[in-house]
Amino acid sequence: MRTKEDRNSKSQIPNSKHTAPAGRSIQKGRKSKIQNGQCPAWAFRSLGFWILDLFGIWCLEFGVCPGLGTWNLEFPRLVLVFLLCLCSVAPASSGSWHVPGAVLRFTIEADPNQPQMPAVDISGKKRAEATWSGGYYRIDGKTYKRVIPMACPGKASYACKEDFRRLTALIGVREDAGESAAIVFEVWAGPRKLYSSPPLTRHAPPIGIDVRIPPKTKQIQLVTTGSDSEGHRWAGWVNAGYQMRDDHPRVGYITLPVPGFDASKYEVVVYNATGSRIVSTRLGCPHEGQVEQLFFGGQGWSTYYAYWVPKDRYEPEPGKWLPNAGLVLETRRVDKSRQRACEDLPGFVKTWNEAGQIVGRSFVTGIHHGSPVHPRLIDAGEDAAAKNSLALYRYTGFFEADRAGEYVFATASHWGSHLLVDDKPVVSWPGNHDHREGIRGQKQGKVVLQPGIHKLEYFNYSPWGTMLTLAAWQPPEGTLGVMLDSDFPATRGYVVTDVEYGPAAEKNVCYTWEVVDDWRLDRDKVALIRMRFRVLAGRGEDGRVGLAPPKSESGEAPVGQAPPYRWTFDDGVVRTGATVERVFLSSGKRTVTVQRLRGNQVLAETTQVVQVGGLADKIWVDPRDPQAFRQEMAQIDFRKAPIGDVVRLHALGREMPEPTWKDTAVQILLERVGELMAQPQHQPLCLELGQHLCSAAVQQYDQALSLYTRLQEKTRKDTPLRQQTMVLAGEVLLRGLGQPEAALRLLNQARWEKAADKSWTIRLGLARAEVLLATGDMKELEAQMRQLQELADRQDPRRQAVRHAGLLDQASRLARQKNDPEQWDQALDGLQAMLQETPDVVLSPRLNLVRLDLHLARDENRIARHLAERLAMLEMTPYDRAQVLVRHVQALCALAEPESAKKVLEELTAVYPNSPAAAQARALIVAAVTKTRARNQ
Repeated sequence: MRTKEDRNSKSQIPNSKHTAPAGRSIQKGRKSKIQNGQCPAWAFRSLGFWILDLFGIWCLEFGVCPGLGTWNLEFPRLVLVFLLCLCSVAPASSGSWHVPGAVLRFTIEADPNQPQMPAVDISGKKRAEATWSGGYYRIDGKTYKRVIPMACPGKASYACKEDFRRLTALIGVREDAGESAAIVFEVWAGPRKLYSSPPLTRHAPPIGIDVRIPPKTKQIQLVTTGSDSEGHRWAGWVNAGYQMRDDHPRVGYITLPVPGFDASKYEVVVYNATGSRIVSTRLGCPHEGQVEQLFFGGQGWSTYYAYWVPKDRYEPEPGKWLPNAGLVLETRRVDKSRQRACEDLPGFVKTWNEAGQIVGRSFVTGIHHGSPVHPRLIDAGEDAAAKNSLALYRYTGFFEADRAGEYVFATASHWGSHLLVDDKPVVSWPGNHDHREGIRGQKQGKVVLQPGIHKLEYFNYSPWGTMLTLAAWQPPEGTLGVMLDSDFPATRGYVVTDVEYGPAAEKNVCYTWEVVDDWRLDRDKVALIRMRFRVLAGRGEDGRVGLAPPKSESGEAPVGQAPPYRWTFDDGVVRTGATVERVFLSSGKRTVTVQRLRGNQVLAETTQVVQVGGLADKIWVDPRDPQAFRQEMAQIDFRKAPIGDVVRLHALGREMPEPTWKDTAVQILLERVGELMAQPQHQPLCLELGQHLCSAAVQQYDQALSLYTRLQEKTRKDTPLRQQTMVLAGEVLLRGLGQPEAALRLLNQARWEKAADKSWTIRLGLARAEVLLATGDMKELEAQMRQLQELADRQDPRRQAVRHAGLLDQASRLARQKNDPEQWDQALDGLQAMLQETPDVVLSPRLNLVRLDLHLARDENRIARHLAERLAMLEMTPYDRAQVLVRHVQALCALAEPESAKKVLEELTAVYPNSPAAAQARALIVAAVTKTRARNQ
């Protein structure tokens, strides 16, 4: 980054109203370059680029370098580097600001990934005259019309005329391509390779290419190499075509990062490299700390300067410039009571003008959206209220009619829509409806147009949180198709490549942020957001834009390198470096502070509220690079993170699933359970934590009971959560701790609490029935069983009996033959579902024998022991009793209680002396005694 104080001298720019006064320099004690007889910076830079262009054409034309007989790679490389350095002298060193009162100056250049729409189609026809096949192509979630689809490997040749100067296109791989497909795109002119892309996959965003065509080129070849697509045309060349010398975009657009500034107190002024002011207008503020600006791009400059000027020093432009290219979407919000007023066009326009809240305003690539673009700009608190509101959408764009004739326009939308051309209604589809009746172009209108630029407006209203808008058009002798980016040409995107600071902003750090990717649970439910934050480091600081400097052992930046940067996020996470990445567990506003350091000294600091949200145009559930998310998550210390983030981590770990995330969250939540209980919205999660403590892998029944007891104290009386807590605590007392009397007192109390639903009423009755069995209160047990019979769901008893028999057989086989904890869990869940449907079978010997087997297989020996003790109170056949007793012995032996096991063996021998179960029990006891003696020795 450069400040105005850092530069050695300042020069005046000819033909500029905003220059330093003659005879003065902005830095004291220095004379301007013009006074010293030096050439202005802009002229020096233009001369360098002119020489560079001439040299490049020479090399491409003749394949040789001056002074060399054959082509040599090293010499031209050195010369090109020298010329590039020559061209960089002016912007990297000095030159006065066109607006001395500005606080920031941005150098903006054409974005290579947003190439200008070509004037001539790759077929050689003018873009407006080129025919469209009628097919669509989706790359990285976006839809395109004019695409050259190719298989891989593949080759296509196209004629090239002498006045074609450059080839532009957007390249990418179709979203339905094979997962392992990796395709390289190449451009050739005869034997010379002009361009080669990195390998692209279906998850990679498209790349823009802008290739200079050598003079006298007769043919251009588009080539694809890499993975064999087996005939599938996965490679797409979007909007491929030729640029001629005088092809320039009418409108350029740029998003300027201005963190730490109140955008309402500043204006943007744009200049070109020759010092001429360029007309511009502010489109809007897509996020806090960012400004989107439109400016006139018809002069064809690749580099401009944008100044951030306080309003009290801003000189307005004469007149008002109205952009006549591109497409802008604006979203507003009104009360739902205004719905009827929007059904006709005059009412919609009136409602729009009276709408108080502008949600968002931004450039879009077409009128084709299936989900809201702007609601993610509203924070969580407002969004809850907005759901009962009405969303108003308005597209404003400019398209070109290449010939006179009758044009057809159509609409398809969720709820009412209106389409206007040159402020005149063409087609309306009012009322509350879905899009299906218009998806094939049924709702259309016609208008006669003359050649030239025409204005298009599209209005739509729908319930907040929903959006489906689609506009289509059909030129004379053309095909009806959705209006996409190729229908709104003559625009060009720009990016910031350098920033300089005025004296008023020397303590600021300018940085950018962007959403790199998101990870979703489903198409409309964003789970994780991966963002990149980057300091805009100017060339005056380290010669490289945005590169993180290496650090010395003392923490000081090495001599000649840019000072390090420290990022502090509102969740306590700290990162260092000029470029950092973060993964956020939810959308919303985040406060980010970046400091520019020299050792321990803070040289500059900026704090900005940043909006975190998913990618509006993405349809993929999975991220492009899951490992990048995992690596970032591993760096977060969730012990210090807000409790809401830990809860979110637990939910994501369960639903994605990512077991490591879930296990980490569970351990931290148990350590911070007090914070969890203090927030009512998180209290239901405590029930899940208690069940985790009771799981086969943990078996911490005392800790689970303590958690339930604390939760019971925190919850309000007569609430479903309170009853659920008491039921679960009663189950722990009965099944895990063997305290039926305490369990009965708690469950009796739970009967008077409000039930969540019928399933919890049944679960309470089942637990109470088992408690009554354990205490021997047979009279009360009979009453409880009658209540359970009334709750039983017997809509189809025969089919239900067959299904339950199958569940029992499957669970029995899994307990005896399998060694899979997940299948054992599923078997127990099946038995629990069976009890919910027919709760009166809770005392069935066969059902409980299977339960015993499953608990023993899961090493839940304490639960098996207490269950066997309860079953001893049941009346059953000698065979069934013997089976229960041998399992009781097995549980006691596993608990290292052989003496207690011997007493059960005596009962077994008395009940069924010659049964195989008795022999099995003796063998278990002998093995347990032997194991105990070996352990003692």
